[in-house]
Amino acid sequence: MTLKGKLNGRFSFDSKELIEEIKNDIAEFGKEEIYAVWLRKYPQYNVEFIVNYDFIIDDENDPFIDFETKDDSLYGKFEKGENERIVLMSADKILNYLQKQNDPIEIYEINV
Repeated sequence: MTLKGKLNGRFSFDSKELIEEIKNDIAEFGKEEIYAVWLRKYPQYNVEFIVNYDFIIDDENDPFIDFETKDDSLYGKFEKGENERIVLMSADKILNYLQKQNDPIEIYEINV
């Protein structure tokens, strides 16, 4: 998403591969499917981007314990890292967020 960060910089995040992936998941599982979503904050710029998402394997007890942490060809093995948080988000919300963070022109205010 293009956001005005500190120092009035504008930031976007190349999300084309994640956009295609979530579109395929929406076609197969529907737009209401809930996923675990990795948000990475860049505190020096005061922006936060979705960097990955995955299916929730065990949503009965704690959805953040047993999600997949397989090797991802784009980003490597995913576990919650420094300046990251994992949230639950519907597929349609993920797609909307990814499209905004991929847009280098428009400025969006997004809070998750």
